[in-house]
Amino acid sequence: MARLPALLLVSSRVAGVTAISPVFANRLILPQVRVALTFLLGLLILPAVTTLPASAAEGPGLVFASVQELAVGLIIGFLGQLVFAAIQMAGALLDMDFGLSMAQTFDPVSNRSEPLLGAFMNTLALVIFFGLNAHLWLISSLADSFGAIPVGTLGLNVEGLRHIVGVFGVMLAAAVKMVLPFTAAMMVATTVLAGVNRAVQQMQILQAALGIKAILGLCLLALMLPFFLGTLESLFSGGHTELIKTLEMLR
Repeated sequence: MARLPALLLVSSRVAGVTAISPVFANRLILPQVRVALTFLLGLLILPAVTTLPASAAEGPGLVFASVQELAVGLIIGFLGQLVFAAIQMAGALLDMDFGLSMAQTFDPVSNRSEPLLGAFMNTLALVIFFGLNAHLWLISSLADSFGAIPVGTLGLNVEGLRHIVGVFGVMLAAAVKMVLPFTAAMMVATTVLAGVNRAVQQMQILQAALGIKAILGLCLLALMLPFFLGTLESLFSGGHTELIKTLEMLR
């Protein structure tokens, strides 16, 4: 019973992660399973929390500290979600480059329609995420977060929030970098098709340009898929360091 307040606070932080993180926030995971997983992870991480602030041991202080820990968990889950958001945005940009932006597919996980290549890139990222054991990195980051920002020490300062915005900018730049080779190829293809159409106007090549660009783009995507592995691995592995650094700045 003496460790019950600590278990509640640790579980509150874990609950924030399982609420919005890309792995645990899956609609296909039953709420009962998610709650059980939250308390299981809380029990496993509990030995890392040796002391609690006196104000967070009982009463209103315990409630306030629980809200703080939930906020820390939500920040961790949000930063983990940023990587997948960047990858999905890269897929949406590819849809526009390939002329497939009108094609939509229904995603049963998010329960909404998504761009075709955006959904494909998101699924690919999930496969690579588990293939690299990055879910273990996420759990490790969650455990290490109690050293970076101990229980009850969250402080939302301007420097920390500015760093979160900077991390978002890094993810946005990563999405653009993944798309740039395809954008350049599509620009070259468009220029060539326009030149052919001007030289041989009887062919009306621009009428078939959309299909040609889509086929060319998909072929390039198939050739570039092995190179995405290194990019995604660097994003996932770098996310652990950035997460701990962000939490340290929010103390």
